[in-house]
Amino acid sequence: FNNCFKNGLLPIGLDGATVDRLFKEVEASPGYELAMDLEAQTLTTPDGETIPFEVDPFRKHCLLNGLDEVGLTLERDAAISGYEAKARTGLPGRSRCGWNQLRSSARAGGSAPARRSKARVRACACSGLRR
Repeated sequence: FNNCFKNGLLPIGLDGATVDRLFKEVEASPGYELAMDLEAQTLTTPDGETIPFEVDPFRKHCLLNGLDEVGLTLERDAAISGYEAKARTGLPGRSRCGWNQLRSSARAGGSAPARRSKARVRACACSGLRR
C-alpha cells in the first residue's frame, strides 16, 4: 500500500460486492471507464452512480499537491531556513555547541571541567560549520 502512494498511485479499497459488480460491468461494456475524484473521494460509473472511498488525509494532501518526501520538506523551507539562521547566529563568537566559549574559558585558565569539556568538544562538527 505504502509503495503505491510513494509512486503517486491511489490504492482504493472497496467492499467485495462492489468490486464484483464493477468487474461484471467492465466485462459487459467495452470501453468502460470510471471517473475518480480524489478531492471528493468518489468513483463515478458511466451511468452516474457515485461510489465513495476512504483515503488518509495526509496521503490525500500529498497526492493532490504532487508531494513526495522532498516536496514535503520544501513545503517547510521558510520555517527550516528560519530555524537554521537562528541556530547559526546564537551568541556572538559562539558555535551552537558552545565550543568557542569553552575554548576561551580554558585559555583564561578556566575551571578543570571547562578544560575537560574542551577536549570532548574539539571534534564537534558544528564549530566548523559557523558562518
